[in-house]
Amino acid sequence: MKRLVFLLLLLLPGLAPAAAQQLPTAREFLPFVCAMENIRGTDCKVAKDYPNQATGEVCNLSVASSGLIGGRFISSAENLVLVPYGSDCEPRATGFGGAMLFEKQQRGYAFKGYYPGITTGGGECRVVAGGPRLRDKLICLTSFMQGGYAEMSVAQMVFTQDFGNRMFITVDPLITASSSEGALGTERVECKRKYWFTAFDRLRAGPDAQSVVLDVAMVPPDVIKRYCGIGVVEMTTRESITKTFTLDIESRRFR
Repeated sequence: MKRLVFLLLLLLPGLAPAAAQQLPTAREFLPFVCAMENIRGTDCKVAKDYPNQATGEVCNLSVASSGLIGGRFISSAENLVLVPYGSDCEPRATGFGGAMLFEKQQRGYAFKGYYPGITTGGGECRVVAGGPRLRDKLICLTSFMQGGYAEMSVAQMVFTQDFGNRMFITVDPLITASSSEGALGTERVECKRKYWFTAFDRLRAGPDAQSVVLDVAMVPPDVIKRYCGIGVVEMTTRESITKTFTLDIESRRFR
């Protein structure tokens, strides 16, 4: 099963009111996971209890100066903060890093864990406000490329908590895109699909609390219909258009 590289980038406008409060700098979170003698600027030489250290490997990490994401993503928890980091212990499949999760408490923050592969770097995220009694939603563009083939999705980062107060982040794709242009120079389209999306871009706030707006590159439906005759399984084309759509988060459909 392919491992996706989830790249997240905070967009400041339109944050939920709870998430818009002033957050500490990424550097201020380092002492939670690193002894003071191992901290050099935004670098940590030996991260405490890093997952790979169970095998005896010593893992470093570096925090980014920007890209912190905050919001009330779990109803039973206070505000949560994702702090991006890079580590030499992480492979390309996880984007060479991940995110640390912290929970805001009365007397500061509590470290909740490392999440390799959840990184702020080259994609986009939008925190959708949930309202006074509802959790916020973290909606992101995710991307993965191998051999010139690119896959993207608009996904919700779902935060859950078990009875032991352990927190988990799972990625729930709402809609996907696939492109073969980097490998073949053309888009290869499955004829059974009425719509073929090839890329997503410019994720931004929607007209209401249940939507986001984004630019969608796609093979025009009339082109698919033209080339996909009876018995044709797939087709290739260089024809593509870009349109702006509103995505309804609950129905997972474009309006």
